[in-house]
Amino acid sequence: MRDGIIIGVVAGILTSWVIYFGKYLWDTKLRPYWEELRYQGVIVSGIWTGKADWNSSAKGAIPPNAGVQGSPITQSPALVQPDLADKPDSHSEWRLYLEQSAHALKGLFSIKFNAPHKKYSLDFKVTGYMWEGYLTLNCLPVDRRITSYATMLMKLHAGGGVLIGQICFRSVEDEKVASEFLSLERSEALA
Repeated sequence: MRDGIIIGVVAGILTSWVIYFGKYLWDTKLRPYWEELRYQGVIVSGIWTGKADWNSSAKGAIPPNAGVQGSPITQSPALVQPDLADKPDSHSEWRLYLEQSAHALKGLFSIKFNAPHKKYSLDFKVTGYMWEGYLTLNCLPVDRRITSYATMLMKLHAGGGVLIGQICFRSVEDEKVASEFLSLERSEALA
């Protein structure tokens, strides 16, 4: 009687481990591989960059192509706006690195701001998804002491070479939700 109970308990534990390992293998290896094989959509993996320079602007106005590097599509303004006194010597740079597995996206987003009286760099972990040419990206700061979270909704333009949309973020300066237009261009040339 006692041997039957022990064998039943051991068999139950082994069965639950087999089921757990099978589910883990399915969720982390087999299903993503299968989804990538079947995925027929646009590939957005890679490096996307943008920048805005205010040094050539008249009276601190935002240039008409802020955030776009050599793209015929114009968008403004930059994610981080300098103070009026700093605008002639200020610039911002953005870099988005994406890895794609079918519709799922993950990666890193960095912002570099440089002005005479204010310089900083922010790095974010990015997760999100893509559906019908729209990317929804959630950004969490790499340094968890920073409380500036962000969400981006971007649309593919120019044959898949430009991402244009908005970023909504928690402004740590005035503790409000702010949003800005953002445009990023694919860094590597398309084949």
